[in-house]
Amino acid sequence: MLADNAFKLPCLWALVVRPRHYINRYDLVIYAVGLGLGQGVMRVLTLFVEGGLLEAIAQSATLVLMQMSYGLFMGRGLLTWLNRDLSPARRHMGAAAAFLMPMLAQYVHGALGRNPQGNEFQLLFEIALLALSGWAVNRLALSNAPLPGVDARAVLERDSQRPTIRQRPAYRFDRLMAAGNAGLIGVLLAACVAVVAALGLLVYWKSPSTVNSKISTAIWTISMRMLDGGNLAPDWGTGSGVFVAATVLSTLFGLIGLSSLIGIIGNMLDRKLEAMQSGRSRILERGHILFLGCGEDARAVLARLAPAGRRRRLAVVLMDDLPREQLEGILPPAQPGRRGLHAILRRGDIRDAQDLARVNLLRARHVVISGDDERALSSAMAVRHLLSRHPRGSTPSVSLLLSGPGDRLRAAYYLPDPFRVYYANDLSFAPILRALEDKHFLPVYSALTAAGSGHELTAEKPRLTAPASLYSLAGDYRYSSVLGLLRAGQVVLHPQKD
Repeated sequence: MLADNAFKLPCLWALVVRPRHYINRYDLVIYAVGLGLGQGVMRVLTLFVEGGLLEAIAQSATLVLMQMSYGLFMGRGLLTWLNRDLSPARRHMGAAAAFLMPMLAQYVHGALGRNPQGNEFQLLFEIALLALSGWAVNRLALSNAPLPGVDARAVLERDSQRPTIRQRPAYRFDRLMAAGNAGLIGVLLAACVAVVAALGLLVYWKSPSTVNSKISTAIWTISMRMLDGGNLAPDWGTGSGVFVAATVLSTLFGLIGLSSLIGIIGNMLDRKLEAMQSGRSRILERGHILFLGCGEDARAVLARLAPAGRRRRLAVVLMDDLPREQLEGILPPAQPGRRGLHAILRRGDIRDAQDLARVNLLRARHVVISGDDERALSSAMAVRHLLSRHPRGSTPSVSLLLSGPGDRLRAAYYLPDPFRVYYANDLSFAPILRALEDKHFLPVYSALTAAGSGHELTAEKPRLTAPASLYSLAGDYRYSSVLGLLRAGQVVLHPQKD
């Protein structure tokens, strides 16, 4: 009893008095009575575990009400000690009463209970103690007044900003949910382990014969009941109510906790598969052709890159913020059957540095930027910023396709090597297609088309053109123009279409 009161007084001081959770005299008494109520409820639960349900019900009222009365005496003594208007001697007496009065009342009540002939006296003592407690609470409520030295406005303002008991667990649950699936899995696993350990110890303590007096057997049995509810059927034949209750509780918790755990893991796998299918994972290709923006120009380049006779495997990566169905529509119709061309689709912003890093921009062999001129120029600036951090020899060459002639001239001025700016509707778009296949073609084309050049370039061998007109032949050259015909050893420039 000395230890009990010596423990409750520091608890009441640390939880209530020191942080000033009280304003009036009645508030402090309510806190002290609440402390006694909690202790009484714990005594009832302990009695239920040790004795049984009927004994706990029979003793619950006495245990709870007596503990509340002891708390009332403790709070009344603390009120006298906190009143600075009283003399020091009386304040010291109040502090002594806060410690001794609950102990003496508890001792007398216990002594009368241990005496076989003192049942009547114990009942009278309980009635007198409860009547005295009711009178004291009524008088305190009628004579309630603010405690000296306490600023009621400051305490109310502080308590109004303090979260309530209901808000605290709700906030912690929200934080746990925000932590992600890993936090939820950890909490559920910890809860399962705690339930198995607690129920295993209870079975080992109250019904050791059912588990061969081994704690390891008890924990293993409870864990098996949690994992598989079908093992519960033969438990009724053991004749132990504690063992049956423990196995039923573990099975119920397993149905709720383990099913939640399986659902969370399944949800994680679904999200991972959805993220992989959405095309937002990182690629590890090296030496690939990277298309940023998927317009008609990109479609034409891909059609050029998909010959059936390719020997070496060519990896092509397309990235845009379009849906996957639209990205797949940009691929050539015969693409699934091509063995030499491997297309990788990724969704992302072509102007974002993180998305550019996901498609391994620095390890690409060539980068083609196309689409809307504004987005293409923004993407080119982002690519230039990333390439400026690395040596020029280790960075890919970049081709920027623009549909506006003015944008092309300005971009060519501000984008140095390794950038090449092309007008998508001009003849200069053809070198891109050739450069993707033959790395030596681009410098040759630049040299032949320089000012003052007198060289002659043969693009392909003459074909049989007699059955066709010049107008139909011009359609075979998508990225070039027919200037003349060789007829009877003479060159005819700009002939008629017929």
